[in-house]
Amino acid sequence: MSENKYLKQAKEELAYLSDDPDFQLFVESRAGMLRDIECMKRCGYRDGREEGNKEGREQGLKEGLEKGLAEVKKKQLEIAKKMKDKNMTLNDIIELTGLSKEDIEKI
Repeated sequence: MSENKYLKQAKEELAYLSDDPDFQLFVESRAGMLRDIECMKRCGYRDGREEGNKEGREQGLKEGLEKGLAEVKKKQLEIAKKMKDKNMTLNDIIELTGLSKEDIEKI
C-alpha cells in the first residue's frame, strides 16, 4: 500500500520534532491511527459500492420482470380481443389465454 499523506506528514513530524522515545511512540501511534482510519474509509467505500451494486441489480431485475409481465398481459389482451372478434367462447378464451373472466369482459 502506498503511503498516504497523513502517514508521510506524521513521519516528517517525528523526524523533525524529537528523538524522545515517548514522543516517537506518540507520533507512531498517531500515524497508525491515521492509517487505520484511511483503511476503514476504503473498506467502507468498497462495502458500500458492493451493497449499492447488489441493490441496483435487484431493482433492475424487479423492474424488468414487472415490465415483462405487463408486456405479456398486453399481448394476452390483444389475442383475447381477436378471439372475441372471431366469436370464440368465453371459456375457450380463458383456457387459451390464461386471462380471467373479468379481464376478458373488459375488452
